[in-house]
Amino acid sequence: LCASNLPWDLDSALLRRLEKRIFVPLPGPEARKAIVMKHLTEDRAPGLDLDSLGAKMEGFSGSDVVLLCKEAAMRPLRRIMKQLESGELSGERVRLGPVTT
Repeated sequence: LCASNLPWDLDSALLRRLEKRIFVPLPGPEARKAIVMKHLTEDRAPGLDLDSLGAKMEGFSGSDVVLLCKEAAMRPLRRIMKQLESGELSGERVRLGPVTT
């Protein structure tokens, strides 16, 4: 079993040993939108324009979209951690904000 995002870069010796090849195309705009909706729910990212975001991710694989969502979800936490480390906030009343683009 083998998977690659760059099948044209695989060694010919390896390709000879693989019996079947299945091409899985990149997700279309609706699929990218569905992936974002699954990982960035309305309570995490209110007011997110999914149509424009899906268009901007043209050429992204499904795992690229998931990674983008995870990184976006971590931004509020990183912002708070930076403020806590610098002493701008005390740990008493820390509240995460929404994910923003």
